[in-house]
Amino acid sequence: MLLVAQRVMSTRHRVQGVNTYRYRHGSGSWPADPRVMLDDPSKTLERKDVHLRPGGNRVVSFLDVAAPDGVLLGELLDRLNELKSQAPPLEFPLERVLGPCAVRFAVEGRILPFWRGELEDLIQHLMVVIT
Repeated sequence: MLLVAQRVMSTRHRVQGVNTYRYRHGSGSWPADPRVMLDDPSKTLERKDVHLRPGGNRVVSFLDVAAPDGVLLGELLDRLNELKSQAPPLEFPLERVLGPCAVRFAVEGRILPFWRGELEDLIQHLMVVIT
C-alpha cells in the first residue's frame, strides 16, 4: 500500500487542511528496495480523506509511506516511530527504508524546528485511511 498525507494551504483563502490517501499497489512481488514503490505508477486509489479540495493549494508538508499490502498496523506504526526517534534530518525530503517499508517526509522551512510534531500529526491523519 501507499499512504499519503499532505498538509496543504489554500493559496486563495489562506486556510490549511490535511488530505490523506491510501492506494493499493499493482500485483507483483515486493522489491528489495521499497523506495521505488513511493512513485509506483500502478497504484490504485482505495480511500481518501480530503479536508481541502485539491487544486490551487501549496503543500506545506507531506508524508509518503510505501508498505507491502497486508502489513500489520502495529508493524507499520513501529516503523514510523523509528523515524520519529532519529536525529533531525540534515535535508528534506527525507527518504528512509525501515524494514520492508519506505518513507518520504518533508516540511517547509518555517516548520522545520517542529518536524517531529508535524510528523506525528501526519501519522495521526493517516490512521483515518488505514483503518
